[in-house]
Amino acid sequence: MDFRDDLQFLAWTVAQESQGEPELGQLGVAWVVMNRALERGQSVSDVVLDRSQFSCWNTDSPTRKSLDTVPDLVSRQAYKASVAAYFNLSPDPTKGAQFYLNPEVVKKVAGKLPSWYDPAKVTLIVGNHHFLRL
Repeated sequence: MDFRDDLQFLAWTVAQESQGEPELGQLGVAWVVMNRALERGQSVSDVVLDRSQFSCWNTDSPTRKSLDTVPDLVSRQAYKASVAAYFNLSPDPTKGAQFYLNPEVVKKVAGKLPSWYDPAKVTLIVGNHHFLRL
């Protein structure tokens, strides 16, 4: 794979994970992926496709199942955030966060927040997402 493939996976992930979130939140999601890739020495595709790391890529994910129908505007916004993070064209608004979640959705689905969630480690809150550096 070359950088274009990684950029495509990054944009797909941003579109699926942060559709409807503010532009800064989309940039934050892109930076979380990049922070993980850089820290682990992995490609973007390896990071986003790692089992159970990004819910949009889970086999039962309704967002993954609708990837072909992502609106053009959403795709463009996701690419913009992805290019900015991938090529380091915008500063990381998450201050190095490697994780994010939507606490309300997680509580609704799982009944509680994950054990790794620590409010003291939140570096940014944008829209519905909390970004954490653990």
